[in-house]
Amino acid sequence: GTGYESSEYLDAIYRPELADDAFERVFDAVANSGADGFFLSDLLEDATLMIRLQKWSEAGNTEAFIRFWKRCPYLPLAQDYEQVVAGLSKNMRYNLRRRTRNIGKAGDVTFRTIQNRKEAVRAIHHLYDLHRKRWDVKEGTSKFDDSYREKFHEKVVQEMLEGGYLRFYFLDIDGQPAASLYCFYYAGHVYYYQAGLDPRWEKQSAGLVIMGKAIEASVAEGAQEFDFLRGTEAYKFRWTDQTRDTWILEIPFSNSARLAFRAARSFRSLKKKIKEVSGKFGVGAA
Repeated sequence: GTGYESSEYLDAIYRPELADDAFERVFDAVANSGADGFFLSDLLEDATLMIRLQKWSEAGNTEAFIRFWKRCPYLPLAQDYEQVVAGLSKNMRYNLRRRTRNIGKAGDVTFRTIQNRKEAVRAIHHLYDLHRKRWDVKEGTSKFDDSYREKFHEKVVQEMLEGGYLRFYFLDIDGQPAASLYCFYYAGHVYYYQAGLDPRWEKQSAGLVIMGKAIEASVAEGAQEFDFLRGTEAYKFRWTDQTRDTWILEIPFSNSARLAFRAARSFRSLKKKIKEVSGKFGVGAA
């Protein structure tokens, strides 16, 4: 592995005809296996595991701790893209329309989506190239920029494309990728996973333009929601004020797990207080 990994909206995958007590038998088996406890992150409030584990914990008089994890902005989609735009702030509407119109003056501008496996693999390499260019300018490091991840996504995009789940958007200027959005579609929801932007087109707001085009494409195919996933970056809230939260569920069995979970809660609480104090004095917190 490459370290700690998690994804939004995690939950159990099971067949609907599963016996009512199947979950409880699995939970009992884990508890009796010598494990230190359950630690589950990125759960929605109504996730099956969240509900089932809490009931199991209560029935067995076992401690369960729930704490906030991440906030995920999302944009409900109307049946018409202009209705979506009309719901934005006046300033955002003006910028979106002006930037979309003006970027056409930069050259031959094309918005496209990936259609076949060969394009999908090439798209991943283009995405990584744009991502690296962006981070070179920012002079930072990106967890996404990893050779193992790149190879992993080469395979993922092909399978997702075949299954009808891939939504990979590109904004090309004079035949060269200027911006990209790597998204997935499932059950009427488009999930925005990763983006790439050529810094040369940042002043022309290529990122804003492609986001608008992707949302427009999502409306056109009948999607009900565009999900920005976790993270409270300012640009997401230019599109929406709607959010949903994910949670961490901790159920310790051993004393070591109790101590570890308690320490993690204390650390996060302290980190939050430091950020609040730093913010008041205009000092950045790590």
